[in-house]
Amino acid sequence: MSTFTKKVSVGAFAKKGIDYKENDLLTISNEGKKVEGTFGMQDVFLVKLPNGEEKNLTFNQTTINNMVDAFGAESVQWVGKQVKVWLILQSVSGKMLKVTYLSHPDAVINDDGGFSIPGKQAEAPVKPAGYPAEEIDPNDIPF
Repeated sequence: MSTFTKKVSVGAFAKKGIDYKENDLLTISNEGKKVEGTFGMQDVFLVKLPNGEEKNLTFNQTTINNMVDAFGAESVQWVGKQVKVWLILQSVSGKMLKVTYLSHPDAVINDDGGFSIPGKQAEAPVKPAGYPAEEIDPNDIPF
């Protein structure tokens, strides 16, 4: 006896180079959902393409981080926001491929490869519970 799970269809996915290209502006149309994909859970969002069509697009972790920095942690706040497309050449499984990243329309890529929004103060990282409130004075280190 075998057990099967039902796969849920989420609709058509946008294709880079066909539905969107570098520097295009897309509009986020929904707050996204988690969908089981070939390589595990994926964050899938409906986006409005430059031609006016709406299709699904998987947001990678860098894109999610960019959205949090630009629009806040609640994805419902992202709905209706325009985002800029970046197609960055990277090595993926030994092949050089263009990977899609999305950012705030005003974002730039830093020298370290990260994204930042000019004029927007980056939020300080949240310290884990139990972490000392103040930094350690270098004079207190016993060596």
